[in-house]
Amino acid sequence: MRMKSKKTSQHGLTIIEFMISIVLGLIAVAAAGTATYLSQKNYTNQEAMARLQENGRIAMQMLSYDIRMAGFFGCVDEIESITDHVVGGAGSLFEAKALEGLEFDDPTWYPSGEPHANVSNVVLSTDTDGILVKFLSPDTNVAVEEPYMPNRAGVIHVSPNNVLNQGDIVAVTDCDTADIFQITTKGSGGGNTVPLGHATGGNVSPGNLSPVPCQGNKHCMSKTYEEDSFILKFVAVRYLISDGPNGPALLREQLANDGGNSIVVAREMVQGIENMQIRYGEDTDNDRIPDAYRSADDVASWDNVISVRIGLLARSMAQTRFGTAGEYGGAEDIDTRSYDLDGDGVKGGAEDPDVADDRVIRHEFVSTVFIRNLR
Repeated sequence: MRMKSKKTSQHGLTIIEFMISIVLGLIAVAAAGTATYLSQKNYTNQEAMARLQENGRIAMQMLSYDIRMAGFFGCVDEIESITDHVVGGAGSLFEAKALEGLEFDDPTWYPSGEPHANVSNVVLSTDTDGILVKFLSPDTNVAVEEPYMPNRAGVIHVSPNNVLNQGDIVAVTDCDTADIFQITTKGSGGGNTVPLGHATGGNVSPGNLSPVPCQGNKHCMSKTYEEDSFILKFVAVRYLISDGPNGPALLREQLANDGGNSIVVAREMVQGIENMQIRYGEDTDNDRIPDAYRSADDVASWDNVISVRIGLLARSMAQTRFGTAGEYGGAEDIDTRSYDLDGDGVKGGAEDPDVADDRVIRHEFVSTVFIRNLR
């Protein structure tokens, strides 16, 4: 006789099976959560680093362009003397120094000795350097036209189609000499030329210096500029680091014409730049090779400066997590790196307790710019 097999059926889970399934589920959820967290952290870090590097490159390009232009006077190699007629009461931006430096622990600019004044409505960082460069803009080359200048006190005639305005600070040069002055009047069009005045007084600021005796009580240039002379706008820019409510940034000050008054306009150009260290390369044996890089207050002769080494410390603007221990020199959230910006010192990281645990990524950028127009 065939025996019938006994049928069995599953009616539920045992406690052990149920607990095992819960553990396996928790493991799966934890693995998924960990993967999501790591993916989000890596994305955040990579995005922060990409923005940081972009900001660092933009800031370095901006500084490098202006520094290369320092001392540009069109035909600089032939100019033997420059006469500055602009009233210097507004500070070092008006002094006839093509390149100046500021040390963070010194209240004066070198080499002029002009006092350093904070920018209105801007909080400046107190532990970084500053740099000031001056040059003539090659984009505003305006030829002096007949009848040129009747005498040293006379107006200067230029084409009616020009970019110059009353209140502009400019330089007129014939490649032998140059005079820097502020345009006090600009004649109306209608003829072949328009006259530019350079008297003292008038509705401009800061104005030109008191008259030099030459023709009565009139303001005079150092010479009469005639054929083959031209006028270029004077540019003065100063770079500092601001430390405002939106975080650190590269600050750029520049002369601007405000209705005939020459004013200094300050703008935050690149966010996330929190430290700038500047060193100046001196050529002591006249071979066009820097023999030493020195801070602004340690430069032996500014006539021998042929290059500038820039060190920038950039940081991410958003807080992020560094990662596991060992990354970025330390444990999670702690920045213990030291950043060498000037070749002879360290900044930030473990050396600065204010930034050690602020959960931002940092990176240093160092570049050397050779100055083409000095000496």
